[in-house]
Amino acid sequence: MAIVHRTFLWSALALASLALSGCGNGLDVVPVSGIVTRDGKPVEKLTLFFVPDSGRPSWGQTDKDGRFTLNYEEGVDGAKISGHTVYATYHPRPSNPQEEQLMVRGLPLPQPKELDEILSKYGKQETSPLKIQITKAVSDLAIQLD
Repeated sequence: MAIVHRTFLWSALALASLALSGCGNGLDVVPVSGIVTRDGKPVEKLTLFFVPDSGRPSWGQTDKDGRFTLNYEEGVDGAKISGHTVYATYHPRPSNPQEEQLMVRGLPLPQPKELDEILSKYGKQETSPLKIQITKAVSDLAIQLD
């Protein structure tokens, strides 16, 4: 009986240790957030995709201040520890009643003209030159688009 109790205790301690170290999920995913700018100004309403060298991508949408937080899967924010190809698309959320009406009717929201250049360079995974290495949690990742 004492051996079973001791084995259970060691197993519980090992699991607790893994959970506290952050390695218990087996995902190698760390929190990632930051800001996207172009010519020193925030870029809003971009959906960013971080595609790792292997595994599932993470995504996040920039707000009016250009800030984003990456999501890996439901309930898990962040990105895999890996090299990533980053690309962007324009899928805005409505920010006023007129935009909401367009969305309800199934019409796209107008795309700001300045996004044409950004999307022509960074709009496809296959051709985006933006590569970012994620090695640890980061809350101030600065992405400057030219």
